[in-house]
Amino acid sequence: PSPQVRLATVPSAVTAPVQPPAAPQPRPPRQFTAFVRFDLNSARLTALTKTQIAAFAPVLKLATHVQVTGFTDDLGGQELNTRLSDARSLSVDLALHEQLGAKNSEPAFSRTGRPLCCYLSENRSEAQRQANRLAEVRLTVPDSPQLANALQALPDATRLREVSGADGQRLR
Repeated sequence: PSPQVRLATVPSAVTAPVQPPAAPQPRPPRQFTAFVRFDLNSARLTALTKTQIAAFAPVLKLATHVQVTGFTDDLGGQELNTRLSDARSLSVDLALHEQLGAKNSEPAFSRTGRPLCCYLSENRSEAQRQANRLAEVRLTVPDSPQLANALQALPDATRLREVSGADGQRLR
């Protein structure tokens, strides 16, 4: 008989497949707010307010959502203030769209009026009432190097404030 050759198998160490590194988690979007002021019983943008809106246009162009809310002071009746708060939000909305121009991917817009409520200041004096005649622009913007560059390029006088916290509380 011929000799039989047996091959011994040596167990080899089993290696786990190499996992690719985990993708970095996207940072949550950031929210910013700006206040556009109005004169008594007016929804007309002044040259100054148009300039202020134009100043934060680079951040606006990066936004994924824009919320515009018009406010009034406590003078006048409900009907007048409802029309006025809606007109203020519309004026600002139109100015923001003008800043975007013919941009292909526009942020989602929503707007509303909040008459006779939600005051930033008490309505005990004319100065306090003036502080409540406004539209609030809230921008939701993905955190990115482009945003950092746009924020850094804002003029010092541009009042674009970051909203703090997950609850989106307004900064005063």
